[in-house]
Amino acid sequence: MQLHDKRVLLTGVSMGGMGTWYLAPRYPDRFKLAIPISGMPQKDSIEMDWKVPMYVIHSTADEMVPIAPTQDVVKKLKAKGAPFQLIIVDKLTHFEYPKLVPQLKGSIPWIQENWKSD
Repeated sequence: MQLHDKRVLLTGVSMGGMGTWYLAPRYPDRFKLAIPISGMPQKDSIEMDWKVPMYVIHSTADEMVPIAPTQDVVKKLKAKGAPFQLIIVDKLTHFEYPKLVPQLKGSIPWIQENWKSD
């Protein structure tokens, strides 16, 4: 039996965002796209071979998970050719994630574009 593994979008907020950073590069055969929200990248994220496109959402005002490590990792991975897009949000604290609806709606064209590519 084969799962529809090419059509799974992985996402999570905070600790779930960390899980998204962990799972996406380790199981590229299971996930088509990933959207970590306010999640800290893994210590080995830069060394991973990224195949799963990532739409990373993070706020500059996140007091629990600082944005600087996310910006650094995304910049380094993009330089290596990883399919990443970083969406920076201003003025939303870590626990205001329900206010990220506009950024999630903004991911729809990205999802549509990347969903059809193989």
